[in-house]
Amino acid sequence: MIYKGKKLSTYTEIIDVALSLKGKEQREFVGEYAKTGPHALQNIGYVSGYYPADKANKIMEVFQTAHPIFGSRRSYD
Repeated sequence: MIYKGKKLSTYTEIIDVALSLKGKEQREFVGEYAKTGPHALQNIGYVSGYYPADKANKIMEVFQTAHPIFGSRRSYD
């Protein structure tokens, strides 16, 4: 994914950019990311499982997705 001229090659980069944005810009970024493939948001949900619960919850909220096993809210680590 290219965002503002920068190639975002890893999920970490994509997540970090999304979390750094606010409001409309964040929603537009997530929308554009979602168009990168049929499982783009599901992949972010899966990757969120590697983060501490508070950050994973924020990731899932921003990307409006869920982890395939943990669901949409994690309350433990």
